[in-house]
Amino acid sequence: FLREFETGPSADAGLVVEATLLEMLNPQTSDVGNGTLEALLSSGRLDILEDRELRAQLAGWKGVISEVWDDQASHSKLVFETFIPYFVEERIPAGSLMNRWQKEWAAPITALGDDPDLVARVLADERMRVLVQLRYGYKLHTADEFDIVIAAVDALLANIEASLN
Repeated sequence: FLREFETGPSADAGLVVEATLLEMLNPQTSDVGNGTLEALLSSGRLDILEDRELRAQLAGWKGVISEVWDDQASHSKLVFETFIPYFVEERIPAGSLMNRWQKEWAAPITALGDDPDLVARVLADERMRVLVQLRYGYKLHTADEFDIVIAAVDALLANIEASLN
């Protein structure tokens, strides 16, 4: 999208704009479950684990994952408080975007890529460029946070496996 913005609409500009708009309305989420760990921590019985390092990792897990949850909350807030109001203000139709999520969407829709005036207007809007840059930056930051979580999970699992031997 940012290349399209810089160079002007290409033959695929409509598809690029539509995909970008859809991505802007889709905040990143994770479904990391913590039920078992929460039960162990709240029981006050973490001391049943002999391995001190493993206990420390388990006790610190909430701090690791809370960064991801904070990012998710920020992204969701950005979608609902910034992107959606922008779409409404600029009269960007959302039917084709919502149809990607809900195939049974019954409202008549027009693919955004089939509206060259809309594509040109979106690509000419400096606010849209800034919003896409923000979204891209947030997405890169979230990817970094997920890498940290994955490394923490790998270390935790390795410690669990070692404690079983």
